[in-house]
Amino acid sequence: MSEPASETDARLVDWLAIGAAYVLAAAVGVGVYLWLDAVDLAAPFGPEPLWDIFLADVAATIVVFLFSSGFGNSSIYDPYWSVAPIIITVAWWPIDETGPDLRAWMVWALIILWGLRLTWNWARGWGGLADEDWRYERLRRQFGWWYPAVNLVGIHLLPTFVVWLGLWSAHAAMTATSTVGWIDVLAVGFALSAIWLEAAADEQLRRFKAEAAEEAVMSRGLWSMVRHPNYLGELGFWWALFAIAAAAGAFQWHLLVGPVAMLLLFAVISIPMMEARLRRRRPDYREYMNDVPPLLPRPYGTGNDED
Repeated sequence: MSEPASETDARLVDWLAIGAAYVLAAAVGVGVYLWLDAVDLAAPFGPEPLWDIFLADVAATIVVFLFSSGFGNSSIYDPYWSVAPIIITVAWWPIDETGPDLRAWMVWALIILWGLRLTWNWARGWGGLADEDWRYERLRRQFGWWYPAVNLVGIHLLPTFVVWLGLWSAHAAMTATSTVGWIDVLAVGFALSAIWLEAAADEQLRRFKAEAAEEAVMSRGLWSMVRHPNYLGELGFWWALFAIAAAAGAFQWHLLVGPVAMLLLFAVISIPMMEARLRRRRPDYREYMNDVPPLLPRPYGTGNDED
């Protein structure tokens, strides 16, 4: 059954609005990056391209923040997590007379695959400008007048910063000069496995939500092994980028900051907020928590193995 014309028109307006937000954010980000590259500012803490990208990334994030504030919907930022890295890593290609090397192509291809898949998963579940993530609605009620500051720092700038830290490994891998070897192949396989895990978990959850009662607990398939297999896949991808950098011989201790920051973001913020809500809304969720570990499967799992 097709949507009424008025609903279709409204959806088109919503997509045009978010499209305009991201086109303008990309234009501002690229403009800031080109300006910083032209003035050749000194980088105080690390390689200059990292800090040029960071400032450009912040500028683009602020554009998205202005749109999300104007429309009263912080979920406008949600696809930024998966869209920005595709653009950012273009700036790190070691282009010379021979062009980008094989490892740079592999890393960028992985980021494109991960980013497009995650963005598509968001897009097919997005309900338009009237649809805002429940976590943002809760924070708006909780902080009241302080919400704009929470929105800017906590919802927009913090994830941008964490993703930028995670991309340090991509930068190290893409600019490494060592020959691609079998360890690189294993690391790429690890990344592909993480992408598959997140995609499979998201698809299982989508089908479950379409079929199950509102109070039912998802404990099938991958969700019978760990409570958050989609988060495990996401974390695995960022650790895989670190593994590729290490395989390239570009390991430095500061590269661990990115995947560790990702782990803390999910373990300290995302998972506790999600599980507190599920305990309130689903009476059987506490029992599920007792039976199934949060992120890493038990060696001899005791979860529900029903298909």
